[in-house]
Amino acid sequence: MKKGISTVVATLLLLIITIGMTSLVAGYLFGYIGRSTSNPISVVSSDCSGGTAIIAIRNEGTANLTTSLITWTNVNAVGCSATPTYDSGATIVAGNTSYVTFTNCTSQRQHTWRLIGPSNTVIVTVFCP
Repeated sequence: MKKGISTVVATLLLLIITIGMTSLVAGYLFGYIGRSTSNPISVVSSDCSGGTAIIAIRNEGTANLTTSLITWTNVNAVGCSATPTYDSGATIVAGNTSYVTFTNCTSQRQHTWRLIGPSNTVIVTVFCP
C-alpha cells in the first residue's frame, strides 16, 4: 500500500491556495495591488508672448514630484533660456499643475523641447509670434 498525502491536509492546502488567489485578484481589482505611484507628466497648455514661453505641466502621479527629476532637452528651442523656471518651486504636488517659463525665445519661430519625467517623455512645441 502506497502512502500519500491525507485528504485533510490536501483539503487544507486547496483552501489556502484558493483564499490566497482570491485575495490577490480582489486586491488588484480594488486597487490595493498594482496602484501606480509613478509620476507621469502631461502638458496642459503652452503659449508664448514677448519672447517668453510658458508651459503648463501637470503631475498626474500619486506622489509629489521633485522638479530636479524633470529634464528638458532642447530639440529646436532657438534662443530660449537653457534652464526652466517653475512657479511651484522645487516640488509639484500630486495632481497639481505647475507653470514652466523659458525666456528670450526667438520670435517668429516654433520652439520644441523633450520633457523627460520619471516615468514618461512628452514632446512640447510652442510658437512664438
